[in-house]
Amino acid sequence: MEIECVALQLIADRGLDSVTVEQIANAVGISTRTFFRYFRNVPDVLGAVSARETERLCELVMLRPADEPLLDAFRTVYRDYAYSLVGMHDPGDPDVELKTSALALWGRIVQRDPEAGLSLGRVNDVLTRGFERVIRVRLGLPDDDQLTAGVLGAALGGAVWFTYVHWLQLDTTDPLQLYLDRAFDRLAELDDSAALTRPTRA
Repeated sequence: MEIECVALQLIADRGLDSVTVEQIANAVGISTRTFFRYFRNVPDVLGAVSARETERLCELVMLRPADEPLLDAFRTVYRDYAYSLVGMHDPGDPDVELKTSALALWGRIVQRDPEAGLSLGRVNDVLTRGFERVIRVRLGLPDDDQLTAGVLGAALGGAVWFTYVHWLQLDTTDPLQLYLDRAFDRLAELDDSAALTRPTRA
C-alpha cells in the first residue's frame, strides 16, 4: 500500500510519463528489485489499485441480500463507496489513511489525464471482468451464457467509470453520489428485459 500511495503521489504531481521506477523506489526507501516484486512497471501501479478496489466492490455486492435486484445492489454499494472516492471513509477501517490517499490520488490522476487512467490503468476492463463474475453468480446464469454476463458487466462497468471521470472533469461541488444515482437511473430506463432489476439469487 505504501508503494502505491507514493507512486500515485508522484504520478499525480508530475504526470505518468515523468515518473520512473527509480524515483518511486528512492521515495519509498526500497530497492528497485523490491518494487519489481510487486509491479512490472509504473503504469502497473494504476492497474493494481483498480484491480484491488474492484475486487472489494464485487465482494460488497455479493454481500447484498440475495433477493435484491442486481441494479439496486450495485447502486447501494456504489452510493456508499463514493464517500471513499471523494476522501471520506469508515473511521473503523485500519487502512483508512492509506486507502483514502490512494483513492484521492487516483482521482487526481484521472482528472489530469483521463486517457492515461483509462488505458494504462485498465479500469474499464477490470470493472467489466469483475462485474461479469458477480452478475453470473447473482443471476444464476449458465456457464455457456457468456453474452448476458458480458453485456451487463460492460454496461455497469462502463457507466460507473464514465460517471466518475465525468464528475471529476466537471469540477463541481455536487456530490458524486448524485451523478451515480443518475447513471443508475439511466441504466434502469434501458433495462427492458428486467435482467438488472429483477430479484437475483433465490
